[in-house]
Amino acid sequence: MISVSLAGQVALVSGGSRGIGRATAILLAQAGAKVAIGYRRDEPAAREVVASIQKAKGTAVAIAAELSVWDQARLLVANCCDQFGGLDILVVNHGIWKYAPIDRITEAPTSTSRERLAYADLPRKGCGPSDAEI
Repeated sequence: MISVSLAGQVALVSGGSRGIGRATAILLAQAGAKVAIGYRRDEPAAREVVASIQKAKGTAVAIAAELSVWDQARLLVANCCDQFGGLDILVVNHGIWKYAPIDRITEAPTSTSRERLAYADLPRKGCGPSDAEI
């Protein structure tokens, strides 16, 4: 039983179609969040997670994105915001991470896909984690 309420919150889980991302997406939905499942290529797995959440009376969508491309990271966030009206919780669960403060992340070719998602114009678009530390 989930004892925390995330009712009214919107979560985006990258790498949400399998493994830890899948489990995280399901737990967020059980706590009441609307969940966007970010995936790269395994659409059937992403759709299965959405169906599982919906079967339990939760709200979820699957959104494809290749997060090695800056515009795709921006599009993933924008699609989540368009579908659910905002974004409160960002779970970055894909790829590898090269540590850097968020204000130092650039669109340089050496940046990682996690950096791209974490920096995907969230503050400038007014759509991003409200209290989350990225």
